Amino acid sequence: MAKYIQLALAWAVALSVSLPAVAQAQQPPPLPPECQTGQLSTGDPQYPVQLILICLPPVGDWNGQVVAYAHGYAAPQAPLSLPLGELTLPDANGQLVFGPAAFLRRGFAFVTTSYRKNGSVIEQGGKDLQALVEHFNTQVAPHPAHKVFVAGGSEGGLITTMLLERDPDTYAGGLVLCGPVGGGPFQIKYLGDFRVVFDYFFPDVFPFGAVNVPPDAFEDWESRYASDPGSSLGNRATLQCHACGTRP
Repeated sequence: MAKYIQLALAWAVALSVSLPAVAQAQQPPPLPPECQTGQLSTGDPQYPVQLILICLPPVGDWNGQVVAYAHGYAAPQAPLSLPLGELTLPDANGQLVFGPAAFLRRGFAFVTTSYRKNGSVIEQGGKDLQALVEHFNTQVAPHPAHKVFVAGGSEGGLITTMLLERDPDTYAGGLVLCGPVGGGPFQIKYLGDFRVVFDYFFPDVFPFGAVNVPPDAFEDWESRYASDPGSSLGNRATLQCHACGTRP
């Protein structure tokens, strides 16, 4: 069992540190033949389906255990999609591979979901992942899994924590990566404090303050504020940073 824990930790650390750049730079590799994508009903009239990925080794190779993955925050304006970018890793030769394939080779099944919608979806994401595990146990696997492990990073880390606390009989263990587990008030205070400090050193970069953010500000964030280092945000921040006597 120790080698499986070490494998999970190594995979999770690499996932949390290196994946964002990898996912943006190249398309994810093809999925292994053991993996199938599909949809699962949520029973929610406004958000009726979640996209799902289920990877199951051949019956003779499955060890009766499954790893469920809760993905991190996805921008509300982004299309609903599976977190394949988060699950893509470079191998020793620099080639991109599907990270959970390491679990499949050792007999573990693997499942993940898009959740029914993007944005801050702690409750919905937890319900959707739980529904996926139940679907796997009752409709896909030849028999219910003996053990279910759950892992997630960022928002998915908070979902992982919630599931472990609420349903310890379902989940044998979990791995939380960078989850905002300090609570909503703490997280909001931290973000608010950071924004106030930023505005102090870089005034007028944003046309709105820390407490009057327009509801639709996120829609053009990438194109207007964070498109490239030469954007108006980058230029003004650099100039003002020189003016206040600090390094850019």
